Amino acid sequence: MADGSEIEPRHALSADELEERAWSTATVKAYRSDWADWEGWARGRNRQLFPALPADVAEYLADLSRRAKASTIGRRLSAIAWRHASENVPFAWASPARSAAPSWWRSTSPTSNSPATASSC
Repeated sequence: MADGSEIEPRHALSADELEERAWSTATVKAYRSDWADWEGWARGRNRQLFPALPADVAEYLADLSRRAKASTIGRRLSAIAWRHASENVPFAWASPARSAAPSWWRSTSPTSNSPATASSC
């Protein structure tokens, strides 16, 4: 299950149908790009891609913090949560992954109007 291809969605709509109904085209495009970054990072280090393990996400975020802006880090984490939500797979946000986020970002909670929030996963 390391590549996520074996995951069967537990909902009647496909991920593409959910995306079309729930998020703008630009958001979906950005999240797909961000997921591709996570995918490249995880595969390059032989890590489990899906479902993402909190410790791996934490390491990914720490790596990103050396080369990306805080807003990019937040969006990349949202993209990982989005993928889990679109497949109806829980995402363990509140553990090492959250602690690796920038301190200003940790002090805020994802908002309910965000396209994909950790609380929705």
